[in-house]
Formats: sequence, C-alpha cells, structure tokens
Amino acid sequence: MPLTLLPTVELDPSNWAKPGCVELIGTAQWDERWEQELSLWHVKPVAAGAWHVATELLDSEDTLTRLLMFELQGRGVQGFPDRDGEVAPDEERVAALAGGYALFDAAGHMVALPSCCCDLGDLGAWRRAASLVDGEGLVLEIGHGNWSAHREGPGVVVTESPEMKGFKPVTTLAAADELLAATHVAERALEAFRLRLFPILHRLVEDGARAERLSLLMVGLPVT
Repeated sequence: MPLTLLPTVELDPSNWAKPGCVELIGTAQWDERWEQELSLWHVKPVAAGAWHVATELLDSEDTLTRLLMFELQGRGVQGFPDRDGEVAPDEERVAALAGGYALFDAAGHMVALPSCCCDLGDLGAWRRAASLVDGEGLVLEIGHGNWSAHREGPGVVVTESPEMKGFKPVTTLAAADELLAATHVAERALEAFRLRLFPILHRLVEDGARAERLSLLMVGLPVT
C-alpha cells in the first residue's frame, strides 16, 4: 500500500451532534458517542474522536446538503447574507472547507492529522514539501504556521511544532517521491469531491456557473 494523503473535511460537533454531546469532548465517553452521531450521516472520523472525515465518505445528498448549508449560511454572499444583511462577491467570503490532509504510511497507519485551521487548500503546501531538494526547508503555510518540512536525502521530514507548553513536536519522515505521488492522488480525490458538491450547490444557488465557481473555492482549487 503506497503512502496516502487523504483529503478530509472538519465537522464541528456543535453542528453535527445532538445538544449536550459537545460537553462530552475530552471525556471517556466522547469517542464512541461522536462516532454514533456521525454514523447518522453515513460517515466516520479518520481517527477516534477526531473531527475530520475523509471526503471520500461524503457522498450522501443529505449529508452534503447539510455541509454546504452550514458553509453558506451567514457568509455574506448572494442568497446568504450576513447578520447585517450585507453581501459581497463569493471570492471575498467563501474559502476552502476546513479540514486538510491526513497522512497515512504504507501500512495504513495515520502518521499526521491536520491541526486547527488547516483546510482543503493546503494541498499545494504538501506538494512544495515533497518537491524540496536536499538540504532545503520551509515553513508550510497551513494551520497556524506551526508545520515545517526539511529535505534529507530521499526523504522529507515533516514537523508539527506544539502550540502549547508540555507537548513535543510530532515528526514524520516520508519518501519525497512517494509524498509527491500522494499529492497527485489526493488532487484527483479532491476533484471527485468537488464534482459531488457541484449538483448540490447548483440546486442551492440555482446558477450553474456560480455553482462551479463555489465548488472550486470550497475545495481550494483555482477558479478559472
């Protein structure tokens, strides 16, 4: 099994779980309860208790409609005004869906989970990390800017530095060529997800060209 970079969307429990469930976060009951809540929407987290769900599992029309309504409501775009009743062009208010990319090793074990404020637009950062030459390093522009990568021979060392005291950096070594190949597979998965979003968006906004533009914005792909 090759290295896998899995596109994920972050589902906020306050939107996707019954009232009272959020209070269980961090307790022994949370993992099982959260999985039960997500099963009602035909999805499951990429790891126990995680808020991230693989885009490949998001294929139910009801689930996608709920996801998109949460994204559009109150954005301040045509048809979905903000709290002040104002609207602006889609490009100014609609961004890539929160989530990001989970990295799995060849054995299928998850070695990196997206952190806070990562999103589907982060694929380019992973591709830049995979394209480093020996001795080069960079700060990945994802999350809170606490991810970095450094090329060491045939491998890329990816490090997530802790944002709070008492935690150690999480370091992952991946073969550069495998990581680059994984970004191409992830991009195909991203496009497949976008194509599932498009008909739902078309129904919601009643404009094919606009639905196409919104679908591209939401998965972090260039709007042409």
